[in-house]
Amino acid sequence: MVGVNDLVTTNGALTLDGTLVVTELPGFGNGLYRLFDYAGALTDKGLDLQAGFLAAHPGSTIVAVIPNQVNLVVIPEPGATALLVAFAGAGLCLCRRRARARSLAA
Repeated sequence: MVGVNDLVTTNGALTLDGTLVVTELPGFGNGLYRLFDYAGALTDKGLDLQAGFLAAHPGSTIVAVIPNQVNLVVIPEPGATALLVAFAGAGLCLCRRRARARSLAA
């Protein structure tokens, strides 16, 4: 992770809705910033990034492909975002496969 960011943790459900306003502090740059950790269900009604932030960082997006995490991904080009999401999804599949193999062996 690059720089400093706030992390919101909830032991329950999380609903994403509205617009995320990002204040860039010294050291902010490209990278993955964890925004939320949650233990319950995720309801994604759409958490948008502020237009000015997207103009400055056009490849940025909010992703929730890792269970119980919501992250801000700051990437300079949109094609790289798709690559990161695909990579994260592949890692998730491997983790689930390993967990299933362990439960079958037990």
